[in-house]
Amino acid sequence: MRFKSLILMSAVLLFAGNASAVPVTYTCTDTAGTGSGGANASSSITTAGATEAASVSTSNCGPWLGNDSNALTAAAGGYGFDLFDSVSAPDGWLELDKADGGDGTLITGTGWGGTSGTFSFADAGYDDYLIALKFDGVYSTFLSDSWADNWSWNTDPDGDNKFAISHLTVYVRNPSQEVPEPAIVGLLSIGLLGMVVTRRRMKV
Repeated sequence: MRFKSLILMSAVLLFAGNASAVPVTYTCTDTAGTGSGGANASSSITTAGATEAASVSTSNCGPWLGNDSNALTAAAGGYGFDLFDSVSAPDGWLELDKADGGDGTLITGTGWGGTSGTFSFADAGYDDYLIALKFDGVYSTFLSDSWADNWSWNTDPDGDNKFAISHLTVYVRNPSQEVPEPAIVGLLSIGLLGMVVTRRRMKV
């Protein structure tokens, strides 16, 4: 009876560990009037209830004048990547996929051509993800420390600039080394222990 209770408790903990995370919005705030006509070109992304939470940095998000697709070196927020090179880039950045006016090969979403929507892409197995939003002659860069399964984007978080998205690009860096989750390892260990105990009782 105690063994069954342990199995049930482990299953509950495993489910709780994979439960949906609370959505968090990260805003790249523009107060310098970088957009056309001197408008503030702010933008934001949200981890929309992702099963794996991601922490996003906006400390060097821009917005940057130009296009991330042909930006060079330090102009893109000091991250030091060469986004023009589709094969490799300084500092290890690679372009994973681009949604330009519609879904990409790996990126799918909603709201393309508007000012807000959603997007998602499969886990590519990297530690760092850089999400670039291009709109109104500028682009913002959001640096995430991990993959998340569902996102939303907004190129008009202030409700005043009305800049429609041009494209969304995901860049990756540092292939990750997969490590089994502690909850899974614990559950497997309990299962194996139960098998050993059962066999010993059968022999007795």
